[in-house]
Amino acid sequence: MRTKVANGKFGDGADVVREALRLLDEHDRRRWLTQAMAEGERGDAIDLTPELMDQLSREADENAALSKPVRDAIKP
Repeated sequence: MRTKVANGKFGDGADVVREALRLLDEHDRRRWLTQAMAEGERGDAIDLTPELMDQLSREADENAALSKPVRDAIKP
């Protein structure tokens, strides 16, 4: 972390941590999507369009902002 700040890539340690958490979240979403797509290939599948991804992302963000629980069946 100190190296990243010293190199000027990040302003401070908090910036490094925020970026790490963002990347972890992105990784988790990709893993979940990969699993969901594999499940779709085994059954009824829908086209995963950019519009659908945007809609799902907005819904997930809204639900998170409202502190709605995530069902175990859809957790990454």
